Amino acid sequence: MNKSKPLSILCVHQGNELYGSDIMFVQSIRALRQFFPTARIDVIIPGKGPIEKLISHHADKIIYGPVWVLRKSNIKAFSGITKLLFLPGSATQAIKMMKNYHLVYINTIVIINFLIAALLSRTSCLIHIHEIVSGLPGKVLGRIAQKASTLTICNSHATAKSFGLTNRFNTHVVWNGTDCPSEVFLPDVKAVRPLRILMPGRINSWKGQDILVQALAKMDKITSRHLQVRIVGDVYKGQDHFRENLIHQIDKHDLNDTIKLLGFCQYM
Repeated sequence: MNKSKPLSILCVHQGNELYGSDIMFVQSIRALRQFFPTARIDVIIPGKGPIEKLISHHADKIIYGPVWVLRKSNIKAFSGITKLLFLPGSATQAIKMMKNYHLVYINTIVIINFLIAALLSRTSCLIHIHEIVSGLPGKVLGRIAQKASTLTICNSHATAKSFGLTNRFNTHVVWNGTDCPSEVFLPDVKAVRPLRILMPGRINSWKGQDILVQALAKMDKITSRHLQVRIVGDVYKGQDHFRENLIHQIDKHDLNDTIKLLGFCQYM
């Protein structure tokens, strides 16, 4: 890459929705634009989605794919294993793309083709880690990230620890943040209406929606009648079994009057 050319940044993200890591990605692009107003900022996402509207205010170009995302469910499925055959070609394509930029910002550690490309490329890379992967897989991904990135950002000390990145010279913990209102008023909750509980987030095996259902199932019927629970969020494409299992558990414990699944709700 010719260093005399104007600064160019490639930002790679694994999603196109508006969940937590998606919002952090938008904020990161906004910050890059603020600090480098004249830079060329291109963004790669897997396809069209609601995140585009927020990205378009700060990016010069939005590119669809190629993003090779590693998920536990894909590893366990035969289709996911066969998909590995296409990984070398995808990583090679990512390397070719990266050569055109001074800096590559990779949001989440599960974008494997760009993680490998970062390891093999000479382009400066910043890897922003939001997830926790325990055991040997986490340590392996952490070693790759350590060698592949010029700088690594983790969203918590627990995240850094899970990948063996604690106290690494090129690793920094930056907590997720958002603008807070200047004043906060607590609602006047009266006994004349049910207590309202909101649980937002992606529906999967570890966010805890099933634990919430189990906890409510242990309450007596009189207590549960005084609760209104709303679960906001949905599953990744191809992981409908998590939602179906949650619906089954709600039906099984006769909690349909207490718990409502609202799916994904866009608030921005």
